[in-house]
Amino acid sequence: MEKYLKNGQEIFEAFCLSTEKIPVMFPRAPEQTYIDVYPNDDQTGANFKDDRQRQSNYEAEVRVYRDLEKLDEHFIVLHNFEYTHHQYRLCDQNHVRKGCPNCKGKNAGNKEGECDFLILCRNYAVIIEVKDMASLGVKDAVNESALNQVEVCEINRVQQLQALNGTFHKSLDQRKRMEELIHCIDENMTVLHFTAYPNFSRHFQNEFQLADAKISSIIFKEDLIKLAEEKSVNYITDLLEVKTENQHSPPNSRSVSQREWYNIEQTNCNQQGTSLEDTEEEETESDANKEEMTGEETTEKETVDEGLQDGFEEETSEEESSDEETTEDFLLTDKEINSFSVWWKNNIKSIILDENDAQEELLNKHKKARNMLLAIWCTDKDKFDKEKCSLDQCIVTISEKLRSGKFTFKGKNPSVISAPAVIKECVGVSNLTSQQTSLFNSSENLLWINGPAGAGKTVILCGKIIQIVQANGTVVVLLFRFCGQDNTNSLYHEGFNNADIKYLEIKNVSADTHTPANLHVQISDGKSKFHVIIVQITGYVNLTWFTNTLRLLQDYHVFVDDIQVLMEYDGRLEQYNDLFDTLLNLSRSKTVRIACDIAQYWFVTEDADIFNLASSLAKHFSSGQLKTLSKNLRNTCDLSNILTILRSQFVGYYTSPGLSSHSLDALLMVLPEQRPGHFIHGPKTVVHIMKTHDESLIVNILNDELDKLCKSFDICIVHDSLIDDDVLNLVSQTLEKRCVTKDKITLLDSMNCYSAEWPIVIVLHEMTQSIVDISTKDN
Repeated sequence: MEKYLKNGQEIFEAFCLSTEKIPVMFPRAPEQTYIDVYPNDDQTGANFKDDRQRQSNYEAEVRVYRDLEKLDEHFIVLHNFEYTHHQYRLCDQNHVRKGCPNCKGKNAGNKEGECDFLILCRNYAVIIEVKDMASLGVKDAVNESALNQVEVCEINRVQQLQALNGTFHKSLDQRKRMEELIHCIDENMTVLHFTAYPNFSRHFQNEFQLADAKISSIIFKEDLIKLAEEKSVNYITDLLEVKTENQHSPPNSRSVSQREWYNIEQTNCNQQGTSLEDTEEEETESDANKEEMTGEETTEKETVDEGLQDGFEEETSEEESSDEETTEDFLLTDKEINSFSVWWKNNIKSIILDENDAQEELLNKHKKARNMLLAIWCTDKDKFDKEKCSLDQCIVTISEKLRSGKFTFKGKNPSVISAPAVIKECVGVSNLTSQQTSLFNSSENLLWINGPAGAGKTVILCGKIIQIVQANGTVVVLLFRFCGQDNTNSLYHEGFNNADIKYLEIKNVSADTHTPANLHVQISDGKSKFHVIIVQITGYVNLTWFTNTLRLLQDYHVFVDDIQVLMEYDGRLEQYNDLFDTLLNLSRSKTVRIACDIAQYWFVTEDADIFNLASSLAKHFSSGQLKTLSKNLRNTCDLSNILTILRSQFVGYYTSPGLSSHSLDALLMVLPEQRPGHFIHGPKTVVHIMKTHDESLIVNILNDELDKLCKSFDICIVHDSLIDDDVLNLVSQTLEKRCVTKDKITLLDSMNCYSAEWPIVIVLHEMTQSIVDISTKDN
């Protein structure tokens, strides 16, 4: 035990001594287990019902993780706590293995018990087991043909009620075993334990048929943060940690209220010309798509009858069903906004001795329990790994998964396909979605691929270039990359190097430095020595310049990445027509691949340009040539959800009541839907909102965040053009003091680094005065 206690103290001193009044979460992001997005419809001979249920259970745990993360308390949260028979024996000093009937036949490494969440406070512990209603699968126990429908429904209902009670009593057993473990270490420690049902309503608590004492140990849907569920325009708040910084307060001093953040979202909606009703419909549609992907809705309908299902379906309030909604109808009370903090105060804080009054000798005893439990959580098969608690290790692991396409748990998901050898071995991506695989294998000479950032467009282009060169060593492929001057995306370079393909880079190309004829000469000079010629366009070019360049390059396969950048300067219909005619002519004998995401450049795009692009694409290319990628794979699930909402609002900006169905189809073609491609969750995104322009406060916050992040990976600090020079100079000076090497932290203008990638990004953004005023008016 002494070794465990020493290891636990080491963890506590390394990671838990923060003075901030926020929980210390271990791991730093929800445990990565069931990360697959399964198709809604099972294929013939395949059944993913159980997998979808496990995934739904996992997401229920993530929901509780995020709610615990938002509490204004300083304690330690251990997610997915497990202990072995050996570890139990270490804790129980009175245990004698010889002759113990409970030890008979048990291996020391066998799992003895577990709990979903163990919360360690100074003088008490809280255990939370999480159960998901979708897991109430009931096997067919009767022959339906032998009974009428009423009898079958009644029998199924009895089975479902038994299953519901079964989940509770199973969780109760787990809770008691966990309590017993803690009391073996410290019999004086107060232990509270509960079972959370994140998608089951308190209104149907009688379905449990339990005594009041047991009902009081259940955390219902209403007890958790419900803002995201009930008001779709606020869904984004469930994915962010938002902090308002006062001028004379230290960094991270106070969290902004959810009401304030809602007002910011309301302002954004109004500025974009989108009503709350419109946004709610868009977000509800997005949420429906998410449910369809995970199969949660299907599972619920399969396993729970109509009466019991009502317990976890969203209720519709009078305000939501009214046709005359006003802004005030959407403003929620603080209690509605953060239900879990209210539940925590009423069920934990109100019955626990105030920590300031706790006796010192009790705190010392609880130190032993804390250290032992921390060490058990960090020990796997007798191997202690302190880095399991590290934010660095968490980010590195998640980044590696995202970069290498490891977004499947067991590898049997039909919507996830093992990548072709050329992509797996050269590009370093293990898996593709079925959409990506179809595009990679397409026999079309020309493909125009629309898709959001992170959907895998660059992966497909890089893999296809390598495949073409390996199939015919005499061909030359041109790759036009529209990228910022500081773009660090090295996927193409790594892919070509791994494939042993010689390539030439023509850098810093623009209309000012290169005429089409000059560029043609440089390309011609290199074609005898290189298989791939990369043209990096980092300055001004327009559609006419680019079209004239392509007309001189009829002997090459042509690939274009991030072509949407051209729309910054031109977007007239006749110019699109000329470009697309040239691409079609080129594709008669060569392979042409174009990657585009107009949403990445919407801030410099005129409304008419959007519809001109859509109209010209529909006119020139067939449905087989116009393809979309919709799943976001490069970002964490949390960031992907945020981007999905923002993209939906962007599409809503252009969708007016008078829009023709043809125009709408064209719009959705160039702005395809974005959906999460996996359930790999990351650390929560943090937003600091400063009420006043305080340069020293900006630097303090930056240093505070870098203290948490700056260890073993690159960080990019991106700023917009509105940030003044004084702030940038202070930030630069701060980085010079911190960085041993200049490559550690990079400071870049957002216009110079689009489509680049970093494991961590810090953004400096100057908000408009109207938004700041509204967001802080109640403070």
